[in-house]
Amino acid sequence: MLVPWYLITAYAYYILDESLIEDHEFDTMAKELLANYDSVEHRHKHLLTKENLEAGTLLLAEENYPSIVVDVAVTLAKRKDLVK
Repeated sequence: MLVPWYLITAYAYYILDESLIEDHEFDTMAKELLANYDSVEHRHKHLLTKENLEAGTLLLAEENYPSIVVDVAVTLAKRKDLVK
């Protein structure tokens, strides 16, 4: 489940300007994904590159995020009290 959470929290942070998690938690997800990159399977994994994960970032154009990621990020950003 790291791929969708990484995408959701990145979208919220970079596009919506909302932090759903602490920076160190995002960094931890990036490190975990990078360490296991070759064995991670997810339909949206192609959006994550090793370079992005090494940098601890994900600067995708807004239109490149899957609609399900956008929907969840927007919902959670509206309900931030439920996330933290």
